[in-house]
Amino acid sequence: MHEPVTESHLRQCTQTCNYCHAVCEQTLHYCLHKGGRLLQGDCVQALIDCSQICQLTQDLTLRQSPLQEHTRGLCAEACHLCAQTCQQFQEDAQMHACANMCQQCATACQ
Repeated sequence: MHEPVTESHLRQCTQTCNYCHAVCEQTLHYCLHKGGRLLQGDCVQALIDCSQICQLTQDLTLRQSPLQEHTRGLCAEACHLCAQTCQQFQEDAQMHACANMCQQCATACQ
């Protein structure tokens, strides 16, 4: 059985979504600028998906939409996938930071 979602939990989710959206956008720009390996595979798609679902989740949660519970679950999944994708580039500081932020957001939105 799930524990009830508290105001504190929702606030943490929206704040983390805001940060994660920004980091994914910065990382997307970084990947497009750097090119090479960073443009191969699913990295760009994962960053775009994560960024957009974080923004949507933040918006719906802030206005207490009845759909927020669904988007929080989807957000956690998108963030987890993006973190896994970015972890493939652990030697790169930007990608490492993005993976960490995505994992924090996934945890906050679960």
